[in-house]
Amino acid sequence: MRHLRPLGLFYWGRVWTLAAWCELRLGYRSFRIDRFAELAALPDAIPDDPAISLKDFVACIRD
Repeated sequence: MRHLRPLGLFYWGRVWTLAAWCELRLGYRSFRIDRFAELAALPDAIPDDPAISLKDFVACIRD
């Protein structure tokens, strides 16, 4: 099971894609929503971390 910090949700023609920080891989990842087998919200709020942002995700995928 992965724990994700969602950053953005985007529609790319045929599929929805979630931009997120992956706690398992300790890095930015994108996930196709149609490939999720299961989804559950965690009971605690996601801690605010200024080092993890959609702006940094975009910069990471541009490199």
